[in-house]
Amino acid sequence: MKGWVMLVAMLLPVAATAELYKWTDAEGRVHFTDRKPAAAASVETLKVPRPQAPTDGGGVSAPAQDARSVLQRQKRMGEILAEEREEREAAQSRKEKELAARRQKCLEARDYRRNADGARLYEVNEKGERVFMDDAAHAEHLRELDAAIARLCQ
Repeated sequence: MKGWVMLVAMLLPVAATAELYKWTDAEGRVHFTDRKPAAAASVETLKVPRPQAPTDGGGVSAPAQDARSVLQRQKRMGEILAEEREEREAAQSRKEKELAARRQKCLEARDYRRNADGARLYEVNEKGERVFMDDAAHAEHLRELDAAIARLCQ
């Protein structure tokens, strides 16, 4: 009986190892768990080092091995979180740049619209000559500008 207890105690760290799962809930929060969630739409299984079984005295002792394994797992989790933070920051930066470019285009379109309202507009034909717009073409051009401004300046 005593031998079985020792065997179970030695194998307990191996049996206690579980996969590590990363998933995002409906509100966009990221979770890390050792049990696979049933309700999550997408679950990612993370590759983390597993603790080794205790050695017979020829190698590293079980407590040192467990501590090393915990440190490896913590280091990997830190790396994963850092990668995700960098991805979020890069996405936020891209989004801010796109928004700034869109605002700039909005300002330019509004400025052009103010200038086009009272000006005589023209197009250049294939000969390079100016062909001035008549009133109907000018009004159509202003309607197209208004529609473009509505899209750009939302």
